Amino acid sequence: MIETERLILRTWAEADAQALFKYASDPAVGTAAGWPPHTSVEMSRTVIRDVFSAPETYAIVLKDSGEPIGCCGIVPQHYRNDNQFNDNEAELGYWLARPFWGLRLTPEAMEVLITHVTCTLGKSRLWIGFFDGNHQSQRVAEKCGFKTDHTVFDTEYGKTEHFYLLEPDRSEVSVELRRYVESKIIPRYACFDKAHREDHANAVIDRSLRLCDRIPGLRRDMVYAVAAFHDTGLCNGRERHHIDSAVILSSDPFIQSHFSKPEIAAMATAVEDHRASNGTRPRNRYGLVVAEADRLIDPETIVRRTVQYGLSHYPDLDRNRHYHRTLQHLKEKYAPGGYLKIWIPWSDNAIRLKELHALIADEDSLFRMFSRIFDEETTA
Repeated sequence: MIETERLILRTWAEADAQALFKYASDPAVGTAAGWPPHTSVEMSRTVIRDVFSAPETYAIVLKDSGEPIGCCGIVPQHYRNDNQFNDNEAELGYWLARPFWGLRLTPEAMEVLITHVTCTLGKSRLWIGFFDGNHQSQRVAEKCGFKTDHTVFDTEYGKTEHFYLLEPDRSEVSVELRRYVESKIIPRYACFDKAHREDHANAVIDRSLRLCDRIPGLRRDMVYAVAAFHDTGLCNGRERHHIDSAVILSSDPFIQSHFSKPEIAAMATAVEDHRASNGTRPRNRYGLVVAEADRLIDPETIVRRTVQYGLSHYPDLDRNRHYHRTLQHLKEKYAPGGYLKIWIPWSDNAIRLKELHALIADEDSLFRMFSRIFDEETTA
């Protein structure tokens, strides 16, 4: 199940047949999408059982009423004899009942579907196809960032079909933004604890941009800015730093001149959501990217950063108490059941987290690593 502000995307059930027939019997809906209007509740039940049971096919359900009012998901490839896609690609389809047109509900559903298909399933090129004259579908595709790619004039359905594509932004970060961040933002990290200095900010930027290379629908300048500002709120302390970082980004004069208000709002949301201890899924793709990039799941690096933070904030602790503090932190955050969540399961972090699980379970090996790192940090 996937939620938005107004909608729930969930799998179809045969109990939805009456609601499906109510809206799918409208000729204005099915004809535009290329399927015949439903003629009975039993036909709708059969469609649910035989068609809507396909993987990654979702009912679009109104939160307020619990009623299915449309459908979206990945188009099964066996429906396409003339347009096969690679493993890293997917075609998305959608329709919405006519009484709900014009309320921006379809783009709302499609945005979370796109996030799921790209960030969870790992698809890096997304397609939308619609028949000539289906202007509603065209507008939805454009609102979601898809660009026209090609047209097939004689499809297997005997109609002209337009294909729109959403793919990763691999352009260079703008020179002006990079120059501003490197001269005015990154230096702010110099006064933070050793685990959050300039090298950390630059590493999060680098990992964010590498994720951007695989996730379509993200503007590269926005990914860069979110990563650059994500920990700037540490100037006011750790507890609310994610909230303060969002405020700092939103009020920055250069950011205000370089991005639109909706873009700034999306970036601020991403910065606010990046903190691992939030425990909740980031609300947009930018947040998923920076949250994942902020987690370098490398056992040695994580233990070192934990030791560095402890030495900086708890200087009166002796060696043994520093070890137990490190062990407690690792178990609470990184052990199975810990509060750290891997939001992008195809990322390198998912593999490395299993290695860290093994280290935490082997306390003899963990103690040896801690002791070496503690000695290096206290004698440096």
